[in-house]
Amino acid sequence: MILDFELLYNIYTQDFISLVQGEDFYTEFMNKARSGNSEVSYMHRFIDKQIDLTWVEAIEEAIIPLDNIIRNPRRFIVQEEEIVNIELARKISPESIRHLAQHTNMIAKVEEDTVTPNRILNIFKEESFETYENRFIYTLLINLQYFISKRLRAINDSVDGNNVTSILFKDNFKIGKENVKCTFEMTIDSPGFKMDSNLLDVDPEKLSKFQRIERIKKILYDFQNSPLIKTLHGTSLVRPPIMRTNVLQKNPDFKKAKALWDFIETYRDSGFNVEVTETNEIPSENYLADLYSTMVLNYSLLKHYIGNEGDYEPQKKRKIITPQLIERTFFDVLDDLTFDIDVVKKIFNEQVEKTSKKRQKREKEVLAVIDQAIKTEKKRKEDIERARLAELERQKAEKRAEQQRIRDEKKKKLEEEKQAKLLIKQEQQRLREEAKKKLEAEKLARQLEREEKKRLKEEEQKRLEEEKRRKAQEKQELQKALEKQKELERKQKEREKLKLQKEKQLQAEKERQRKIKEQQKLREQKAKELAQQKEDERKRKEREKLRLQKEKQALEEKERQRKIKEQQKLREQKARELAQQKEDERKRREREKLRLQKEKQALEEKERQRREREQQKLKEKQAKELAQQKEAEQKRKEREKLRLQKEKQALLEKERLRKAKEREKLKEKKAKEAALLKEKEAKIKAREKAKLEALREKSKKNN
Repeated sequence: MILDFELLYNIYTQDFISLVQGEDFYTEFMNKARSGNSEVSYMHRFIDKQIDLTWVEAIEEAIIPLDNIIRNPRRFIVQEEEIVNIELARKISPESIRHLAQHTNMIAKVEEDTVTPNRILNIFKEESFETYENRFIYTLLINLQYFISKRLRAINDSVDGNNVTSILFKDNFKIGKENVKCTFEMTIDSPGFKMDSNLLDVDPEKLSKFQRIERIKKILYDFQNSPLIKTLHGTSLVRPPIMRTNVLQKNPDFKKAKALWDFIETYRDSGFNVEVTETNEIPSENYLADLYSTMVLNYSLLKHYIGNEGDYEPQKKRKIITPQLIERTFFDVLDDLTFDIDVVKKIFNEQVEKTSKKRQKREKEVLAVIDQAIKTEKKRKEDIERARLAELERQKAEKRAEQQRIRDEKKKKLEEEKQAKLLIKQEQQRLREEAKKKLEAEKLARQLEREEKKRLKEEEQKRLEEEKRRKAQEKQELQKALEKQKELERKQKEREKLKLQKEKQLQAEKERQRKIKEQQKLREQKAKELAQQKEDERKRKEREKLRLQKEKQALEEKERQRKIKEQQKLREQKARELAQQKEDERKRREREKLRLQKEKQALEEKERQRREREQQKLKEKQAKELAQQKEAEQKRKEREKLRLQKEKQALLEKERLRKAKEREKLKEKKAKEAALLKEKEAKIKAREKAKLEALREKSKKNN
């Protein structure tokens, strides 16, 4: 309910004061009250929140570039290569043909113009957003949310105090036969800070400081719900120092995003100041006149409810009846009357006695009323003192309960941190043991591989010796056959060469046609995307307008739900991290198992090919030996690739542990900052409480 205090004050001064100002009693009371012994204490305490707009403006300048980046994300094509059985191949590409020409051991048979492989290279291509620049934007948004939330939390924790205005007025004066003591005290507490989340106008120039911060929070929340950021959720974050890629150095939007990153990395201030100002002032003459007017009203109310005896007697001209005047009046009466002198004396004495009794009775009644008023005032003060002591005791009990709650929370938090550290330590021990077992298994596998190679080498040497002996016998028989075979092979090579040239020309023509079609498609796609972007922009503005209207009503509920969700997310995040670690370990074991199975299959395939090569002719054996050398080189590369993948996984695991430690350090830092802010606020409240206690003690002494 909104009250018009000025209207109420005008009614009081114009209707009430104007009516009583002409009364003699009002004038006499005001003169006596002003001439009495009066004391006035008029105090203000004002809390001023001064926000440093440097960081707010730095973020606002980067909002439009960030919006442009998120609306037009950068993409790249991810290409994965895998050698599969011919039955599982999805598409035969030129790269597959080139790979097959380099690895002839994968050819099952050759007939005229037909080559039938048993295994072939399969290439998978997929569009991805996981570029370094996109991950940089994703990390920047996360850091911005933490940056803003940390400062808003500090602002909310540091402005719990209220603006206070206090007036204490005392007056002691005498009116008529009465000594009047008046004490008036009033204290007004008003909230020192309230965040306004009703953002009807999104123009930053028309908003207050806190509304601008709230607007930034809402925009960052929309960014987090964009398709790009949802796609990048869960990807690895970038770590400083930031790589100076061409995009980050030359693209204007990315340059501004990089400048914002550098700003929040180097900004170490709290971002705000809270200034508490206390002043003791002297009330104006008009204010004092109004206070004296309220004294008249309160005095009249008190006199009305305690009776007419002892009422104020206005000063007026009175005659003092001296004995001489009484005698003169008496003789005048005697001259006019013919009463007996004894009768007159008797009547006069009776009247004097009655008047004296009435005066004594009236004085007794006045004293009784005064005693009753003193008892009532004394009881009222005792009740006030008891209520004050009860309130102090209640506040002390609440403070003790709050301190106990804080101690319990700290104890619980320490226990949770201890439990988390224990779990991390156990997990690290388990990982070390598994790594040790893995190293032992790899060592054993290498030992078995060396032994297998040694055995194969010995068998190969025996086979070569046998082949030499057999070669000496078959040399003459094979000479003619070899010459004939060479001629046939030369013709076959010429045919294959012509065929490959035709295929290359055909493939080049197809590739050129494909590029032309792709360029045409890209132009059409860009035109469609431009039209779609305009339509999306129009729809987005309409949705933004509707969303702002809805958020105006739901913002308070969202804030409450957000706090609940943040607490829930922290618990779920811990559970997800543990589950993710278990899932990663399970996948790693499955990959290791698949790798061993593939190696086993590869060994079996080698054995089969070796037996087939033994049944072929000398020239085919020489060609296969060359193929074996190439295949060995390929396997070496594959093993090197697997080793690099393992090292990458180990580095990722180290990075995850490092981030967990950093999160723990950030939590401890936040707790320390919150404790310092609470301690500062407690000191301010203690000083205020001490001042109020001093004022109350001074009031008691004066009473």
